[in-house]
Amino acid sequence: MDNIVIDTNSLIMAISSRSAYHKIWQAFIAGDFNLCISNKILEEYAEVISSRVSDC
Repeated sequence: MDNIVIDTNSLIMAISSRSAYHKIWQAFIAGDFNLCISNKILEEYAEVISSRVSDC
C-alpha cells in the first residue's frame, strides 16, 4: 500500500463530491493508500477546515 501526503487545499477540494478530485477522497476511504500526516499537518487541516466551516 502506498503512503501519501495530501496538501491541505487539495484535501479540502477532494472531500466535495462535486470536485474532479473526489476520487482521491474515495480512494482514501476505500483504504487504497495510507494518508501520512504529522501533528503540524493535522493542525493545519483543522485550522483551514474550521475557518471554512465558520464562514458558512
